[in-house]
Amino acid sequence: MEKADEKLRRDVFLSMGGGLENRKSTGSLVAVLVSSPVKKEVQTPVRDEDGSMSFTLSPSPILSRKPSVKSKKSSQPEMGSSITSSSAEFGPLYRVLVTQLVGVGLTGKMAHGRAADIVNVWAETGYKVDQLRKVLARYRGKEEQRKELCRIVKEKCRRKARKMNIDIVAMVDITIAFLVETEVKQEEMNEDDFDISEFSMLSQYLEKELTFLGMKMISVKEEIIKVVKALAKSSLSPERMEAKYICTVGDTQMGGLAEFHLYLEKKLTEVGFNVKYLSSRLAAGLVMEFYQGKEGVKEVVERNKKVFAEVDNCLSSTSKLLGKTPAELHGCIKSIPMGFPRMGVVVASRLLTICRMSEEECWVLAREMVGVWVNYGFEYVNIRHMYEKGMLGIDKEKDNTSLMDMRRLLHCRLRAKIEQGFAKPTSFGFSKLIDLTIFYFENTA
Repeated sequence: MEKADEKLRRDVFLSMGGGLENRKSTGSLVAVLVSSPVKKEVQTPVRDEDGSMSFTLSPSPILSRKPSVKSKKSSQPEMGSSITSSSAEFGPLYRVLVTQLVGVGLTGKMAHGRAADIVNVWAETGYKVDQLRKVLARYRGKEEQRKELCRIVKEKCRRKARKMNIDIVAMVDITIAFLVETEVKQEEMNEDDFDISEFSMLSQYLEKELTFLGMKMISVKEEIIKVVKALAKSSLSPERMEAKYICTVGDTQMGGLAEFHLYLEKKLTEVGFNVKYLSSRLAAGLVMEFYQGKEGVKEVVERNKKVFAEVDNCLSSTSKLLGKTPAELHGCIKSIPMGFPRMGVVVASRLLTICRMSEEECWVLAREMVGVWVNYGFEYVNIRHMYEKGMLGIDKEKDNTSLMDMRRLLHCRLRAKIEQGFAKPTSFGFSKLIDLTIFYFENTA
């Protein structure tokens, strides 16, 4: 009989965390699982049609312990209608504990009761399952993880654990095993269910390139899934990557191709990208090459480069004129062809007048403002047409000097660009950009 009991305890330990390095806690693990100081009546397991066992979550007998009143219609003690909201966070752990304990021969009453004890101790610490996972992620070794979780329990509710006759080390070992196992299963499930349709064009390009390198098709598929999954995990949608590419490569002041490649590599590294054949650097390079050859993107980038070159050249040649008289500045502005370059000079001059900034700061901010229109894909002629239409009052029967319709429309289109994936400027708001743009048109013949 003693040998049978010893085998039962060993089975319990192995099923709930026997893979942990420290097996000195075998005895305490058995104690925390089997010996419950409180007698509880709970529901017994019910077998489903497929033969598997299922259990109904019992309410918490620990957090809501109050003198119960026995119902005349039932001989079982009243234990509440549902598990408390805080302990319900650990519902999956509760079910695993109950299933494992019943599976090795414990009665339903003892299994439910002991599982509830452990769940409620965790609930009283104030930590949620995701927070415990983050704690584990900060420590590499199992011993360090065990030490930190034990510290949390002892600091928050040592007295309750002692009162419930729970061995804290054993309780922590069970929880670590559960957290590790469920995290692996969740990652596998997410990978199986991951939809790559959003990245279909990029996936086709990667498949072509990796196949050309001599990689077997089955490996190609696996690598592509991991690449696009890492991009999605980094919140890099195809639209956002394209917008980032246009802004970084189309504007030489943003660093060009090298900066975009570094940006992607850093994003992939941050989410732990690690596959058999591709490094973060190589994967980032392939994605960069995709956008280099993507239809429409190359043309936009070349156009932006040309516009920015004109703007920078104009701002550089007139940088010393802001402090001149209005007549001198006006004469200089008149000599600049209409377009974003002239807008940059007028905006810089206006900023120097209304803001407490140096001339250099005004040039930098003006260039950044004009850059928003360029990077977001707005054509100068279209913005001017909106202004002229508003001033003429086409199909309007009201005063148009405020240009409210134009303001609202530009606000709407700018916000749409943000939703598309373009970065929102941090140095100024859209209202200030629109105000200065209208000021430019009002003061330019």
